[in-house]
Amino acid sequence: DKYTSILFQGSGTYANESVISCLPDNSRIDVFSNGLYGRRLVDICSKYKNLGNVVCLDKKIQITGEIVEDMLKNSKSSHIAFVHNETTTGIENCLEDICEVANKYDKKIIVDAISSYGGIPINIEKLNIDYLVGSSNKCLHGYPGIGFVIANKDSLQECKDNSTTLSL
Repeated sequence: DKYTSILFQGSGTYANESVISCLPDNSRIDVFSNGLYGRRLVDICSKYKNLGNVVCLDKKIQITGEIVEDMLKNSKSSHIAFVHNETTTGIENCLEDICEVANKYDKKIIVDAISSYGGIPINIEKLNIDYLVGSSNKCLHGYPGIGFVIANKDSLQECKDNSTTLSL
């Protein structure tokens, strides 16, 4: 009852952009990156002018709750975004710890779970994730070309009438 699913004819990046592009104008997203797809989140946020702080780690370093807390304790952001399992390196970031810290600081959570959803258990409701982004391929082993977002209905309601693109 708390979540809904939204399907997109397009890649996981398309689904990530759909989330980021429709957030309220005053949204600021702190992005944590340790690979190519984390940097892509930075690029998308930059495009829509809602980028807050960026923590770019070496591709061999896991994003942990401690790293996130170091940033969030002084941040005025409204959201955080990160890749759960960085496809380019195979590093699984500490989803539970990151979400716990984000919830402690009352941040909305955007998780790129494109290469983990369906292969690694994720309790979206327990972790209080606002937007979980996935795609039909990777761990779901489907044909590529369908992106999806599992969205918290209350968070999604905040995006109503805030589309900044024509096709999304």
